[in-house]
Amino acid sequence: MVESHSDHFLNGIRLAVKNGEILAGDVGLNFFRRPSGISQPERVHPVVTPEGRLTDWPDGFFDQWDKSLDQLLS
Repeated sequence: MVESHSDHFLNGIRLAVKNGEILAGDVGLNFFRRPSGISQPERVHPVVTPEGRLTDWPDGFFDQWDKSLDQLLS
């Protein structure tokens, strides 16, 4: 189990799955929300495809770069 706020770490796991270094089924991700000031874990399903993609990307889950890029391109 590893806790991280790093998109580089997440992408490293995704690349390792794509490169066959880690099995997709061995990866589990939890996303923590604070709807009422208390952190609530939310399991990301399905986690990672064999191609290293996430098929479920919850709002707020490592999306700051996309939001910033949208602002830069508008």
